[in-house]
Amino acid sequence: MTPEVFRSYVARYPHLAADLADLYHEFQSADFGQTAKEEVSLTAASSLMDEVQTALSGDRLISLARTLGLPRDFIAGFRDARVRAGTIPLGVLSYLSRAADVRVHHILAYFRHAENSHRALAFKSDSKPRATEIMDYADFVRNLGLTDEEEAKLRELEHSDGSD
Repeated sequence: MTPEVFRSYVARYPHLAADLADLYHEFQSADFGQTAKEEVSLTAASSLMDEVQTALSGDRLISLARTLGLPRDFIAGFRDARVRAGTIPLGVLSYLSRAADVRVHHILAYFRHAENSHRALAFKSDSKPRATEIMDYADFVRNLGLTDEEEAKLRELEHSDGSD
């Protein structure tokens, strides 16, 4: 709102002069460009989270588990962001990224977002919802109960550079 527009409104509506002055000052102090940038940033972040979530869910989860030769629970743990990002071996992260057709930094951002967000709740039929536990990679793998064959495949991925 320009000063001329402000004056014209005050001239037309003198009984609203105080409210118009407040509104004028609000417009002057607002940074609409920054708000638009923040909205774009939030939209992009949401899109990125959806991309990773989709890549690690449903039929893609099943296909990815087959491709990696690992149980679905392994992929579901990544989808549910139950693993602390900094503890995942680079080989596993790189191979998962390539197999899921998602960039490594998108997966890492997805995990960091989950680590900072305490909204995720785990639902069990016999108990109240509770916050999802985020654990180190080694603890996560230990809790999966992998077969010897799956453990060997995982060790191979852990020590690889992420390529075939």
